[in-house]
Amino acid sequence: MVAIYARDVTKDVESREQLEEKKRDLESKTELLGDANMALKIMLQKSKENREEIEAEVMATLKKMVVPLVLAAVNYRGICPVCAKKLYPELDIYPETK
Repeated sequence: MVAIYARDVTKDVESREQLEEKKRDLESKTELLGDANMALKIMLQKSKENREEIEAEVMATLKKMVVPLVLAAVNYRGICPVCAKKLYPELDIYPETK
């Protein structure tokens, strides 16, 4: 006795093809997201570098403009160097005072 069994596998094949297509689509999107993530990391690093550069420029300009005024106040208005140092520690006017 021989038994023959047949089954329509069309739906299975179609499902596999759809699954493979979804897999390829996800892999493509994953690659795009990886590229976007890398670009964002580079932009973030560049932004940080720009911010630090701007902060340094602002501080240099501030020192250039404010230090002479503070020194004038110290010399002509009678502000003691220790007080000036406490008022403007970031200007580093009198580095030898504590």
